[in-house]
Amino acid sequence: MISHELSLAGPIILPAIAALLLILVDLFGPGSEDPDGSFLLGLLGTVVSFGYSLWHLLGGNTGFVFHTTLNIDRMALIACCLIHGAAFLCVLLSRLYLRARPDVEPAEYHAFILISASGMALLAAANDLVNVFLGIELL
Repeated sequence: MISHELSLAGPIILPAIAALLLILVDLFGPGSEDPDGSFLLGLLGTVVSFGYSLWHLLGGNTGFVFHTTLNIDRMALIACCLIHGAAFLCVLLSRLYLRARPDVEPAEYHAFILISASGMALLAAANDLVNVFLGIELL
């Protein structure tokens, strides 16, 4: 039961996991000063999140998650696909911006985009006010 719920909540959880991995790789990884590494990890996180959302959308996997606090239906999955696609474009288009601004940390910037995408996906699937509040706080 819990694995099915985690599978359905994947479009919300995956960007947050990708952001956490991005921060950990930047903190402990070799060559953490290279902005291309965080760029590639940010792209990978958005592509995986988009693909997972699209897979659930095309497969028709819907349902309530975590005691009906999240409603993963077709509309929420369409919104998740749009959100993760926009996050992909944001990461893709920000590469030149980050090269022009050496004062902005690329890993933090990409992690912020992924966490914001997770908050927007949580807002799209929220079924009660607590999740709306959490989604707005993540956003």
